[in-house]
Amino acid sequence: MRPCLPVLALLVLAPALSGAARENSADWTAPSSPRLYVTAARRDAFKTWCATGEGAASFARLRAEFDAAWLSAPLPAEPQPYGTPFPANKDPRAVQAWRAAQRDASLLTGAGEAAVVLWLATDEPRYLALARAALLAGSRWAPDGAAGLAYNDEAAFRLWRKLPFLYDQLRPVLTDAERADLLPRLRAWGAPFFDLVHSDLRDTRRNSLDSSPRSHSVRFVATVGLAGLALLDDLPEARDWFAFAARWYRDQFPPWGGDDGGWSEGIRYWETGVASEPVRFQDALARLDHPDAWTHPFWRQTGYFAGYLLQPRPATSFGDISGTGKVNLDWKNARFLRKLARIFGDGHLRAFADLGEPAPPYPLALNNYPSGIEYLLSDFADADKPLPATADLSALPSARWFRDIGWVSLHSVLGRPAEDIMLTFISSPYGSFSHSHAAQNAFILSAWGEELAVNAGYREFHGSPHHDGYVRRTLSKNALLIGGEGQTPRSKAATGRILRLDAGDRFIWTTGDATAAYNAGRASPLADRVLRDIVFVDRRYFVIRDTVRLPQPRVVDWLLHSEKTIAWDAVTQTALLRNDRARLAVALQSLQGPLLAGTSDTWPVPPDPAWLARFNLATQGHLAARTAAPAREHEIVAVLWPSDADTPPPALTLTRDGDATLCTITRPDGATDRVTFAGSDRLHLD
Repeated sequence: MRPCLPVLALLVLAPALSGAARENSADWTAPSSPRLYVTAARRDAFKTWCATGEGAASFARLRAEFDAAWLSAPLPAEPQPYGTPFPANKDPRAVQAWRAAQRDASLLTGAGEAAVVLWLATDEPRYLALARAALLAGSRWAPDGAAGLAYNDEAAFRLWRKLPFLYDQLRPVLTDAERADLLPRLRAWGAPFFDLVHSDLRDTRRNSLDSSPRSHSVRFVATVGLAGLALLDDLPEARDWFAFAARWYRDQFPPWGGDDGGWSEGIRYWETGVASEPVRFQDALARLDHPDAWTHPFWRQTGYFAGYLLQPRPATSFGDISGTGKVNLDWKNARFLRKLARIFGDGHLRAFADLGEPAPPYPLALNNYPSGIEYLLSDFADADKPLPATADLSALPSARWFRDIGWVSLHSVLGRPAEDIMLTFISSPYGSFSHSHAAQNAFILSAWGEELAVNAGYREFHGSPHHDGYVRRTLSKNALLIGGEGQTPRSKAATGRILRLDAGDRFIWTTGDATAAYNAGRASPLADRVLRDIVFVDRRYFVIRDTVRLPQPRVVDWLLHSEKTIAWDAVTQTALLRNDRARLAVALQSLQGPLLAGTSDTWPVPPDPAWLARFNLATQGHLAARTAAPAREHEIVAVLWPSDADTPPPALTLTRDGDATLCTITRPDGATDRVTFAGSDRLHLD
C-alpha cells in the first residue's frame, strides 16, 4: 500500500507571493480611466475583436437580442417594499416580490451594461443614450429602499455590481452636472457594501472558518474592488475600497478553500463564488497589468475541482444547489475551464472543458449573472492568450484528494464520462456551515453517464421547510444515522476529516472520520468513533466499511438514496436500483446480525407540491437499513457493484479474526475477492 503520489504530483502550484511581489503590488499605479475591461488603449482592439475576431459571433447575437428587446423598452422601475426584509416567514408572495426586485435590478443594470458595450464597439449614439439613462436611473434607486443592501441584499448586489462599470466607461462623456449628481449617489451605494465586507471579512484567513465569514460578503468583495477602481479619481474612499479588495484576494482568499483549488460550499457556489465574481476582479487586474492578477495558487488548481467533480450530464453534488439539485459541465462551466486553460497554458483543463457543452454565441440573458455581455468582456480579457493543445486526461491520476476541503473524487476512466464509474466522498473540516450540509462521510455515485446514489431532496428556495428540515440534514445523504439522529446541521463544529488516500496494486482506499459531526453542539457525545472506509477495487466496484463506537448502546441506520425506486431483499440482504441504463447492486452485512431495512419513495418533510409539478418531479427512492439491536459497537460492510446491465448481486460474507475483518466477496462476474481490514490502518486484497 502506498499514498496516491500521482495526486500529489498533480499539484503544480504557482509560486506563493513573496515579499518582492507584495512590494510590486504596492508600487503599482492605476492608469487613467476608463479602467474596467475595455481601457482607452484597448478600445480599437475591442472593436476589431467584436467585428471580425473571436468575439464576433457572440457580439452579433447580443446586439440583435438587445436591439429587439431594449431599444424601445422602458427601464424597470424601482421596487417597492413587500413587508419584512428577506421573507423570514417564507411566505410565497414575499418570496416572489423578493425575487422580482432582484430581477428588475439585473435588468436595469444589465441593459445599461449591454448598451455601454455596444456603444464601445460601434460608437452609435442610441446605445450611449440608453446607457446614460440606465446609469442615472439606477443611481437614483434608494440605497435604504426595497432594493437596498439591508432590505434585499441580492437585489442590491445585482444593482451595484454593474453601476460602477457604467460610470467608469461613461465618465469621459458625462457632463459636470451629471457627475455632480451621480457621485453622492454612488458613494451612498458603495459605502454600505464596503462597510459590510470590511466588517465581516477583515479577519478572515485563507482556508479557515476561524472568523465565520458570510457567503454573501465573500461574493461581494469583487464588487467593492471594482467600484474602487471605477471611482478612484472621484471619491477619496474609493482607494480604500480597492485596496481592501486587492489585499483580501491576495492574502486572505479563499476562506472556503485553499491551494488545492477546492470550494467547501460545493460546486454550485463555486460557480458564483469562484467562476463569476472573483473572475471579474481578476480580469480587471490583468487588463491593468496588476502584479497580483491570477497569481494565487488557488487559481492554478481550481479548474481541477470542476474537472474531477462535474460531468456532462446533470447530476447531484454536495452543498446547496438551486432548484432540482443538479449541476453539470454545461457550456458556462466548460467556458470557464477553457479560460483557465488559456491563462495557465494547461492542456488538461482544455481537455476537461472539451468534455462539456460547447459554448453557443452568448445569449443576452440580462437577468442572469454572469450575463452574455459579461462573458463577452471576460473573453476579451484574455483574448491575446493562445488556447493550448488538448492534453491526455488518462495521464492524470484517477483519484484526487482536495485536502483543503476534505473531498475525494474517484474515477474508473477519467475523461470518458460515458464509461466512467465515479464516486465522490466528503469528510470536510468546514462542517455543515454556510451552504455546506450535515454530510460528513457521505458519498454519491454515478456510472455510465447516469446517477445511482444521490443526495436526496431539492431546494425550492433557500430556507424552505423542505430545504431546512430535510436537504441540509444527514437523513438526505448516503450516510449513517446513530440512534435515529444525524449530524448537527449548520455548524462549524460538525466537521469531518479525510484520513488517507492510499493505493495498492488493485485498489484505492480512502477513509473519513465523522465523529465530531455527530457530537457537535450536544451536551454529551453521541459517538466515540465514526469511521468510513471506501475501497475502490480494480476500478470496478466499491467496498464500504462503517465502524461505529458509542458511549451508550444505540442502533445505526445505513442510508441510500436514488432518483429511482430501490428494491430490498431481506433474505439475501441485498438492494437493487435501476436507472435507464446503469444499475447498482448492493450487498449489505453487519457483524451484529441481519439488518432490518425499509424502503420509501416520499420525504419526511416534502417539497412544495406546486414546485414539484412545475419541474415535473415525482418521487425519489430511499433505503434505511437498521442494525437489529442497540449496541455500543457496530461494523457494517457494503459492496456496491455498478453495471450497465442486469446482473445478480454480489455475495458478501463477513468474519472476524481478532482485530481483523475479512470480507469474502463473490463478484457478479464470477471472481472472488477477499478484502481484509486489519484494525484501522491496514488493508489487504487478494
